[in-house]
Amino acid sequence: MSIIKDFLLQLTVTILPIFIYYTFISESRSFKGKIEVISEKDKGTEFIILLPLIA
Repeated sequence: MSIIKDFLLQLTVTILPIFIYYTFISESRSFKGKIEVISEKDKGTEFIILLPLIA
C-alpha cells in the first residue's frame, strides 16, 4: 500500500507544478490550451492537458 501512496505523492509533486505553470504563467502568454482536472471518489484525480494543434 505504501508503494501506491509513494507513487501518488510523486505524481502530485510532478503534476502540480506543471498545472500551476500552465494555469497562471503560460496562460498570460496567450496559452490557448486547456487543463482539465477531474476528481472522482473511486477513481482518483485525473489531470488532462489539452494543447492546441499547430498547423
